[in-house]
Amino acid sequence: MGTIRRAQKLALKAQKLSLSSLGSELSNSCSALYSRLTEGTQSNHQPVHYNPDQTEAVSLHTQRGIEFFEKYGAFVKERALIEEEYATKLRNLAKKNLGKKKDDEAKGFTYINTFNTMLHELESLAGQHEVIADRLRKDIHPGVTQKALNLRQVRKSHLQDLQSLNVVLARTVENMEKAQKQYAKVFKEAEAAHIKYLKNDKNMDLSRAEVEKSKNAAIAKCHMCEEAKQGYAHALEIANRTKHEYYEVKLPALLMAMKAADIERINETKLAMQKTIEAETSVVKIIQACYDEMMKGVISTNPDFDTQVVVDQNVSGYPIPEDYGFEDLGDPANTVGGGGDGSDSVSIKKGTMGSQKNGTTGKAIGRRQSMHQKLFGGSGEKPSKTNGNTGDYGNLPPQQRCRKIQQKLEELDNEHSKLANSLAGVEKMRDVYTQNNKLGNPKDVEPKIAEYKSHIAKVQTEVSKYRSLLDQIQVEMKNASIHSGDSLKFYNAGSNTSSPRVSSSGISSAANTNRTSYSEESVSSEGSSGFASKKTLPSNPGTNGFVKQAPIALKEASPPRPNLPSQQHETNGNYEEFDLPALGTCKALYPFEGGNDGTTVTMREGDEMLLLEKDEALFQEIKGRQEDFMRAFNAGDTAKAAEIYHPDGYFMPNGHHPVKGRAGIEEYFKADMKDGVATAQIITEEVNGCGCENFAYERGSYHLNGSKGTESGTYLQVWKKDNGVWFVHSDCFNVTKAASL
Repeated sequence: MGTIRRAQKLALKAQKLSLSSLGSELSNSCSALYSRLTEGTQSNHQPVHYNPDQTEAVSLHTQRGIEFFEKYGAFVKERALIEEEYATKLRNLAKKNLGKKKDDEAKGFTYINTFNTMLHELESLAGQHEVIADRLRKDIHPGVTQKALNLRQVRKSHLQDLQSLNVVLARTVENMEKAQKQYAKVFKEAEAAHIKYLKNDKNMDLSRAEVEKSKNAAIAKCHMCEEAKQGYAHALEIANRTKHEYYEVKLPALLMAMKAADIERINETKLAMQKTIEAETSVVKIIQACYDEMMKGVISTNPDFDTQVVVDQNVSGYPIPEDYGFEDLGDPANTVGGGGDGSDSVSIKKGTMGSQKNGTTGKAIGRRQSMHQKLFGGSGEKPSKTNGNTGDYGNLPPQQRCRKIQQKLEELDNEHSKLANSLAGVEKMRDVYTQNNKLGNPKDVEPKIAEYKSHIAKVQTEVSKYRSLLDQIQVEMKNASIHSGDSLKFYNAGSNTSSPRVSSSGISSAANTNRTSYSEESVSSEGSSGFASKKTLPSNPGTNGFVKQAPIALKEASPPRPNLPSQQHETNGNYEEFDLPALGTCKALYPFEGGNDGTTVTMREGDEMLLLEKDEALFQEIKGRQEDFMRAFNAGDTAKAAEIYHPDGYFMPNGHHPVKGRAGIEEYFKADMKDGVATAQIITEEVNGCGCENFAYERGSYHLNGSKGTESGTYLQVWKKDNGVWFVHSDCFNVTKAASL
């Protein structure tokens, strides 16, 4: 504003000075300068320089937006860790409560089956949380991190462009200000030269040459002022044009680019949040299916059935003991006073008559039986063995012994079938070697054939033994039940007469009327006897009507339980110890000396060991290939999904003919998608290389989601490695839960 005022004063002075042409030129120059300087202020009465836009605020907003996006990525990562930790705790809880499958009889109870179902579904539920964690960790978090990095690069580029625009505008304005200052300086010099000329022209003491000299100097300064004015005008024009491009073209375009980047950032945040929710909603149906299965198990709990199972498991098969016989000791007077011989006197307190210690031959009353003898018969003599064998479940009651023998026969039948199949395979190999000696020597197979035949003969001998033993026990149980009924009839028929004196080996029936009680003492003889042998009832019938009874077996002492490998888990400061299930066995091919650091184990050649841990590297390789398949299938790329299979691979769907080759497998996948299948979820549960380098098998479960609902099932796959890459060679699956629609 000070420059404008000075230009206005100079223009007024120049108008007053009309003495020469130089004064008119100066007047025109000052008027032009004033009009130039006031050109931008006359329309809106604002200063020449515009106020800067809020670019710094916009830049700060974009920075905060990207930081929020990165913060959401960190949230997704922590959420994945929480889901994974929760899934691990669920699996450990389920494994801890499942325990070892040692109590086969407990499987028959519906409440235990319900709890096992809940635990298995809890493992499936843990698998779904692992799927959520896997998607959060692998699909969402890396994308957010990479996109945030790209947005930072874009923001950096925008800030660099803005800085360049500001530098160009600042330089242009600086050049204009320099031209303006130069013009003002030259103008003052021209003004001084003009004033000097006027003074010299009025001074009559100066010569004409000196006046002309001052006049020429004033004219030169005037020309210099005109040139400076033109340069200033040109610089001003460039500054205005640059300012126009800055504020009306380049800066709006840059702000629009920053806006587009911010919109992209918000859309990416929205998409990441949507994927986070979809990672959970995609498994909601499967989780609900798990809860449905749990509820079905709860509903199937049947208390009547469970109590009946207890009765069936603990029914002994013993015959009902006969009623107590009345022991008539006769007339006490006759007994005490008969014969008058003091040697036959009776000691009532001791309960004996005619003691043999005194050498007399008087009549004696036998010693009372113990409660054990009343219940199970026999005397104090050493019990005899039944059938000469106590090892074939002879310590169990008859019916339980029958059930155990039947289970043993089923196991032997299964073993016989396996041996027969193995023998057939080896014999077929021998026939092939016989037809073509180049394939192998038939004599090398003969020892294996003999070994299988020997095993089969032993199994057949065992089967014959157990079948004959089963028939014998069933006959004894049948006879015992018939004779028990006859003895009851005999006692009732003789009850109208005087009660005869019976033997002291009578059997109590009241003690056996509750043989199906749940107490340990009623179902096991360990609480009452430490004998590990069988007791038999009297075998000869007498006048008291007792008949031969079925053998009664007392339970043998259980052998000490072997120490199994265990693992300790820390829970709230306490250690819980439980057995690890063995995945299989392995055999050492050569000796190895272990170290003292606890990481290696000493073994000798031929040692057999239990496999307690799986090959984690192989497990992750196979799981990674399954993830490749899921990504391709869920994206609708059936060709890429079929490439996971071996070119000569087999795909054996449930209820369909096998499909061979990638082309047929791809067509099957296309048919699935046309049928409404949208996504597939595969849960790898077990991977085992079986000691093979190029083959492995995988077992797991799957879920197919689509328009018809969710289909669940299990699968078994054989993988083959070609050129370092695993391919599915054989694939078969079983549908456990069809789609609801």
